[in-house]
Amino acid sequence: MDFWGDWLESYQRRYRFNKRKTGRRRVGGAAAPEPTAEPGMAPEAVERVNPEPEMISSLNAWGYVFHVNTQQIATGAPVNFSDNGPLTGIVHQPGGSNIEVSATGVYSVTFGIYTAQNNPQDWAVVVNGTVRSRFNSAGQTIQGSTLLALNANDSVTIRNVNTLPSPATLRSGTFTTAYVLILKVDG
Repeated sequence: MDFWGDWLESYQRRYRFNKRKTGRRRVGGAAAPEPTAEPGMAPEAVERVNPEPEMISSLNAWGYVFHVNTQQIATGAPVNFSDNGPLTGIVHQPGGSNIEVSATGVYSVTFGIYTAQNNPQDWAVVVNGTVRSRFNSAGQTIQGSTLLALNANDSVTIRNVNTLPSPATLRSGTFTTAYVLILKVDG
């Protein structure tokens, strides 16, 4: 026996329909007949719009760069990334460390580093040679995320600030051992 099903369905319709714009939809040059409320449903909850969803804008820029297999990164040196994933509004030369943004805006920068033996670890997101966000870990894995205001043509790198022992050695294997994901989060 379902005591709440009819009420919940009516409530969901009312909630969903009140969120949409009001107005009459035209069909074949003539106004569409006025919809009527179901029994027990408030008249203002009746859908009066075209049910097609509105387009929502997506991100203007995004990029994913990563490194496969091992690499030694001395204290003070950046990570070199061997491969690119999808890039839009982001520029990276495979094998290099610099990740360049094409447009001014606010960016979410997320990274991960997977080392073989380093403990502790201290890594930073560096913009144009200046440390902007620093992260520390007591293990072989470090992941960090930050929001940064960047200008067009800014260069982002991930730098080994301090690891023991040094140099840091990324794990060895045919899998991702370091990555950076950059998303432009403002319009």
